[in-house]
Amino acid sequence: HWEKDTAPYSLAYAQAVTVTTPYNEYMYLIGGGGVKLSSDSDPIIEQSPRVMYAPLNADGTLGDWEEADDLPIKLHGASATAVDGLIYVLGGLYFSPGEAIPKFSNKAYCAKINPDGTFDTYEWKHQTNNWDLFSNWESGVAYHATIVINDRIYIIGGFRRKAYFNQTWHLTRFVLSAKLNLDGECQDLNWEVNPIEDNSLPRLMNHTAVGIEISETDQTNQTKDYIYVMGGEVWEPCDSGDACQDRAITKRLSAAVFRAEIGGESGVSVGPWENLGDFTMGGGLHLMTAVRTG
Repeated sequence: HWEKDTAPYSLAYAQAVTVTTPYNEYMYLIGGGGVKLSSDSDPIIEQSPRVMYAPLNADGTLGDWEEADDLPIKLHGASATAVDGLIYVLGGLYFSPGEAIPKFSNKAYCAKINPDGTFDTYEWKHQTNNWDLFSNWESGVAYHATIVINDRIYIIGGFRRKAYFNQTWHLTRFVLSAKLNLDGECQDLNWEVNPIEDNSLPRLMNHTAVGIEISETDQTNQTKDYIYVMGGEVWEPCDSGDACQDRAITKRLSAAVFRAEIGGESGVSVGPWENLGDFTMGGGLHLMTAVRTG
């Protein structure tokens, strides 16, 4: 039985994470924005730097929402994850003053959480972030998935822009990861590319779809970690003649579930990907989310 609560502000494309402290567990809503409707244009997102948090009660309900320190810039399409009493916010889209076209953020922000849910520092820390890993791509990313497994943080898929003048957005299949110190302190992130190129994402997928980590013990008592990716929007080459209407790609919603094993002691290698079939929501879901429990 689902129970309804109300978010404290409009938060299209915002991120929600939970953090456990010695005193309580808290939910944080980060960035996003409201949908602005116009009579002469498509709906647009007005980004927000807001961050709010509420305690999670023992019965699963939410307590009162309180304001936390704003993000340094207004973001939507970013990813966020919580680990070791820290929140990391990665990538996203933002507008420079006076510009109408959003830019891809290549920044990673980190905040340390106090036991009462407040931030340890007044401002979010901007961590060094070596995303200049691809010669033909700009370094920013948006609408990607981020998860933490063991001592590594992963970025999965997402939109990037080609490193040429006036290039449009492109979905990507990249899988990156960075090792975490797990010492309770914000750190610089040294990203590494999945070394097995064919084991990048199986499709060009809009990664508001989500990755989930699940550990399984095989017959040899070895624990295996997996990333699960599901749903989202899929881009495929259009080869249906007149139906393409001069479009190079077609877009459709996906109900597929894929998983890939994290290989090796370092955790850098991911793959190969295995198609587990579709979930039951006919037609697929876009802008979906999922969480692991138990």
